Amino acid sequence: MGVSIAEEGTKIVRRHEHDSRVRPDTFGGGGARLEDHLRCEPLPLFKGISWGSVGIVNETELDAEVPWWWTNEEGYSGHVGRVLYGEFVGMGGSMPPDPLEFRTHPLFAPGPGGSGVIRNPIPARHFVASAAPEIMTAWHAAYDAVYADFLAEIDVALAL
Repeated sequence: MGVSIAEEGTKIVRRHEHDSRVRPDTFGGGGARLEDHLRCEPLPLFKGISWGSVGIVNETELDAEVPWWWTNEEGYSGHVGRVLYGEFVGMGGSMPPDPLEFRTHPLFAPGPGGSGVIRNPIPARHFVASAAPEIMTAWHAAYDAVYADFLAEIDVALAL
């Protein structure tokens, strides 16, 4: 049960992350992909065996591989007012920061080319928090099915 719910949970949390994006996809052009490190895992509780418990995302892995992940989950305003020097790249070329092009370019390359002031915080996307209830619902449904099978087997054993 833990393995199947972890697989389903991984799909759920990745869907919530994808659906909450505010910029175009970089297709890996910006470095490690957040979605590649969003995984649910069965939790081993006794002698390496999972009895159905599932961890919803591994924060140790996220912190190591995409240390900025939490800014997207929780939001972050610490860069508001900071001046950036460089250009937005992709989308058919490069261009200096332009407030009229808000969140239309997926990648920023620091360096010469232009400057701009960060005026907006990173919005909280809550993809982990919003996925958790859906994953818990799937877990409870699987648990209820396993428990019903268990009770049916006890009834059979008692009838013998």
